[in-house]
Amino acid sequence: FDGQPEKLAYFLTQVSNYLEKYGDRYPNDESKVNVISANLAGDAVERLVLLYDEAAPELHDVDAFMQELWNQFDDPAKARKADARIKQRKRP
Repeated sequence: FDGQPEKLAYFLTQVSNYLEKYGDRYPNDESKVNVISANLAGDAVERLVLLYDEAAPELHDVDAFMQELWNQFDDPAKARKADARIKQRKRP
Protein backbone atom coordinates (compact mmCIF):
# COMPACT_ATOMS: atom_id res chain seq x y z
CA PHE A 1 0.00 0.00 0.00
CA ASP A 2 1.45 3.31 -1.08
CA GLY A 3 -0.86 5.74 0.66
CA GLN A 4 -3.35 6.28 -2.18
CA PRO A 5 -6.78 6.60 -0.52
CA GLU A 6 -8.57 4.68 -3.27
CA LYS A 7 -6.43 1.61 -2.47
CA LEU A 8 -6.84 1.74 1.31
CA ALA A 9 -10.01 -0.31 1.80
CA TYR A 10 -8.71 -3.09 -0.43
CA PHE A 11 -5.36 -3.16 1.39
CA LEU A 12 -6.95 -3.26 4.85
CA THR A 13 -9.34 -6.00 3.72
CA GLN A 14 -6.41 -8.04 2.44
CA VAL A 15 -4.55 -7.52 5.73
CA SER A 16 -7.60 -8.58 7.75
CA ASN A 17 -8.05 -11.71 5.65
CA TYR A 18 -4.36 -12.56 5.94
CA LEU A 19 -4.32 -12.10 9.71
CA GLU A 20 -7.50 -14.13 10.09
CA LYS A 21 -5.88 -17.02 8.24
CA TYR A 22 -2.25 -16.72 9.39
CA GLY A 23 -2.35 -14.50 12.47
CA ASP A 24 -1.55 -17.36 14.82
CA ARG A 25 1.88 -17.65 13.18
CA TYR A 26 2.91 -14.36 14.79
CA PRO A 27 3.72 -14.30 18.50
CA ASN A 28 2.40 -10.81 19.21
CA ASP A 29 0.84 -7.68 17.75
CA GLU A 30 4.22 -6.03 17.17
CA SER A 31 5.25 -8.82 14.81
CA LYS A 32 1.92 -8.47 12.98
CA VAL A 33 2.53 -4.73 12.59
CA ASN A 34 5.98 -5.56 11.21
CA VAL A 35 4.58 -7.85 8.52
CA ILE A 36 1.98 -5.23 7.55
CA SER A 37 4.71 -2.57 7.46
CA ALA A 38 6.72 -4.66 5.01
CA ASN A 39 3.90 -4.09 2.51
CA LEU A 40 3.94 -0.30 2.71
CA ALA A 41 5.50 2.09 0.20
CA GLY A 42 5.50 5.79 -0.66
CA ASP A 43 3.49 8.07 1.63
CA ALA A 44 2.53 5.12 3.82
CA VAL A 45 6.20 4.40 4.59
CA GLU A 46 6.75 8.06 5.39
CA ARG A 47 3.91 7.87 7.92
CA LEU A 48 5.41 4.66 9.33
CA VAL A 49 8.75 6.41 9.86
CA LEU A 50 6.98 9.16 11.80
CA LEU A 51 5.29 6.55 13.99
CA TYR A 52 8.69 5.00 14.75
CA ASP A 53 10.20 8.43 15.43
CA GLU A 54 7.37 9.09 17.91
CA ALA A 55 7.65 5.59 19.43
CA ALA A 56 3.90 5.46 18.84
CA PRO A 57 1.88 2.88 20.78
CA GLU A 58 0.16 1.88 17.51
CA LEU A 59 3.33 -0.01 16.61
CA HIS A 60 2.53 -2.52 19.38
CA ASP A 61 -1.20 -2.95 18.71
CA VAL A 62 -2.26 -4.28 15.32
CA ASP A 63 -5.82 -2.98 15.58
CA ALA A 64 -4.62 0.50 16.54
CA PHE A 65 -2.07 0.39 13.70
CA MET A 66 -4.73 -0.48 11.14
CA GLN A 67 -6.97 2.26 12.54
CA GLU A 68 -4.07 4.71 12.20
CA LEU A 69 -3.68 3.75 8.54
CA TRP A 70 -7.41 4.31 8.06
CA ASN A 71 -7.32 7.66 9.86
CA GLN A 72 -4.29 8.84 7.91
CA PHE A 73 -5.14 7.67 4.40
CA ASP A 74 -8.93 7.41 4.11
CA ASP A 75 -10.26 9.75 1.44
CA PRO A 76 -12.20 12.50 3.23
CA ALA A 77 -14.06 13.27 0.01
CA LYS A 78 -15.21 9.66 -0.47
CA ALA A 79 -18.79 10.32 0.65
CA ARG A 80 -19.10 13.33 -1.66
CA LYS A 81 -17.71 11.33 -4.58
CA ALA A 82 -20.16 8.48 -3.93
CA ASP A 83 -23.08 10.93 -3.80
CA ALA A 84 -21.96 12.51 -7.07
CA ARG A 85 -21.79 9.08 -8.75
CA ILE A 86 -25.27 8.20 -7.50
CA LYS A 87 -26.70 11.50 -8.72
CA GLN A 88 -25.00 11.05 -12.08
CA ARG A 89 -26.63 7.62 -12.53
CA LYS A 90 -30.08 9.05 -11.80
CA ARG A 91 -29.83 11.56 -14.63
CA PRO A 92 -31.81 10.60 -17.75
